[in-house]
Amino acid sequence: MVDFRKIKTKYVLNKLKETDDKELIETLMKIEDYIEKNPNQMFACMNFDNLKRNHNEDYLEILREMKPKEYVKRNLLTEFDKKIEEKEKELERLREERENKETELTWEIMQKMSE
Repeated sequence: MVDFRKIKTKYVLNKLKETDDKELIETLMKIEDYIEKNPNQMFACMNFDNLKRNHNEDYLEILREMKPKEYVKRNLLTEFDKKIEEKEKELERLREERENKETELTWEIMQKMSE
C-alpha cells in the first residue's frame, strides 16, 4: 500500500484529488522520487526514461515544481533544438533550390551549345 502522505509536490497532490487512479498517483510519486534522487543505476535510469516518455506532461510539471532551474534549462535546450532543426530545414531547402537552379542553367547552356 502506498503512503500518499509522501507526495512531494502540489501537482501530484492535486492529481490525487482529481482522480481515483491510484496507479497513476504511484507512478507520479515514482517520478518525484527519481527527480529528487537522480537515479544512477542502469535499470533505474531506464525506468525513469520510460516514465518521462510515457508521462511527459506530468514529468515536466513535477520538474517545474521540484527543480525550477533544471526545468528552465531543459526548456531552453528544447527551444534551441527546435531553432536548429528549423535552420537545418531552411538550409536543406536552399540547397535543393540551388541544385535545381544549377540543373536548369546546365540544361540551358547545353541547349545553346547544341544550336
